[in-house]
Amino acid sequence: MAENTPPTSLMDTVEAVLLRTSKLMEETGILLEPMQREDLAEIREGTLRLMRLLEKVAAGTWKPNSLVHDLRSPLNIIIGYSEMLLDDKTAPFSDSQRGELNFIHETGLELAKRINELYKED
Repeated sequence: MAENTPPTSLMDTVEAVLLRTSKLMEETGILLEPMQREDLAEIREGTLRLMRLLEKVAAGTWKPNSLVHDLRSPLNIIIGYSEMLLDDKTAPFSDSQRGELNFIHETGLELAKRINELYKED
């Protein structure tokens, strides 16, 4: 594996977060308050940004000095907004949907840990 190439499982994990976020958006769209919908949209956009960055890293077209920082930014969006939604007791999520949201949050934390390990800044 090339030095900065993300492992396939990393991309698979990011794709799983995207799929679950999209599913939550579809299932809860009209039930959520505008700010809650915006929070889910932020998670989705952060996930898409992370995917694009990882694809560029894999293709060898993204090699800035701030690689870890650039990857952490969308992860912080995913982690932060999912945590806010989990803490929001007014959000009309079912237990199953809260489980999906918890998966997104926990996976974001795990991705941050894995990326830190893979792309240690010197």
